[in-house]
Amino acid sequence: MYKILLLKLLLLSSISLFAQYPNYSIEYDSNIIETPVYEATLLQEMSGICPSRRYPGHFWVHNDSGDDPMIYLLDTLGNLVTYGSINGVNNKDWEDIVSFEKDGKYYLMIGAFGDNNTKRTQYQLVLIEEPEIDLSTKEWNHDIIYEIKYAYQGGSQSYNHESLAVDLDNDQIFVITKRGSAKNTTIFSMPLSLTPTSTVHEPVEIGRADIDAATGMDISDDNHRAIIISVEDLIEYTRYEGETWSDAFSRVPRRIVRPSTGRTEAVCYNLDGKTIHIVREGTNHPMFIIPVLKIVEIKDDDDENKDEDKDENVTSLQAEFQKRLQFYPNPSQGVVNIEYIGGVIDQIFIFNLEGKLIRTYTDMNQSKVTLNKTSLSKGIYMISLKVKEGIIKKKLMMN
Repeated sequence: MYKILLLKLLLLSSISLFAQYPNYSIEYDSNIIETPVYEATLLQEMSGICPSRRYPGHFWVHNDSGDDPMIYLLDTLGNLVTYGSINGVNNKDWEDIVSFEKDGKYYLMIGAFGDNNTKRTQYQLVLIEEPEIDLSTKEWNHDIIYEIKYAYQGGSQSYNHESLAVDLDNDQIFVITKRGSAKNTTIFSMPLSLTPTSTVHEPVEIGRADIDAATGMDISDDNHRAIIISVEDLIEYTRYEGETWSDAFSRVPRRIVRPSTGRTEAVCYNLDGKTIHIVREGTNHPMFIIPVLKIVEIKDDDDENKDEDKDENVTSLQAEFQKRLQFYPNPSQGVVNIEYIGGVIDQIFIFNLEGKLIRTYTDMNQSKVTLNKTSLSKGIYMISLKVKEGIIKKKLMMN
């Protein structure tokens, strides 16, 4: 059974099911796969994990302080494949690692920003190209590109961090403070530059994360979902088309069933941007894999008859959601009545034909909604309705 689950996981990781967003929702499997990480004598305090882009099906991890500046490559079964040392840096409170592709090159970034005593005046992010190595070689050395440096209020303010992510669409780096309560868990951004510079960046606050003591973060490759983990919680934010990440982080996140064991320390999406991988600190520690149980694509009824090779269950669900939706009058002269039979509408987003978000209605939690005086000019608009089951898209014509 264990091998069958892993085969399904690897197959799912290699397929890109849906290119557009937000046309689908993900249901995660509550049956979490637990695979032992071998070579526990080398990996006693894993504090970061990210997928390898050069070696799909593998993951880069590292230890917290106390280890040399080493990174380790694991396969999906938890086997240690190879490891090496990063030249020119020390492992000073390494807490997270991310991977990304930019201009045809693969990069790794390590967050050297732990500060339990909140006494540091400056923090570093170690940027390297992902090593191209012979996987049969157990030890090697690799050079850095440079250390990205940042400080708060000129060094007068200190924060502890354990979470790092990259927003490639906007060339931004995100870091999250590790504080004692969710109200104080702050998300900061700073520019991503791949060219060495001596600039000491001043991070800008862009939101707060609804989680206590965040220990890891990642952003999906489609740049629409952000996952954050702590020792007791696992949450996911969704960024809809036309929104900023500040908009996304302002909403209540989705909570995902996480491993019951304590001290979950780091999290990442696989290269599929959906499957979740988690590691924890301590010896005899497994790697946890949260597979995708179901992906539901919900399309506008105008597109239902297109000849596409989709799963029969997904197609039937799309039809069911559309039948449950009442949407009138359409065309409209300013008033639109919307009813979702047997469920509730949580959020409504109105986009123009260029894909720009022009109206947002959040925290509705109603089965019937009347939009009055939308003040939309004549034309065609796309309405995205967020319901429990996913996203329903409808076209609206204003006369």
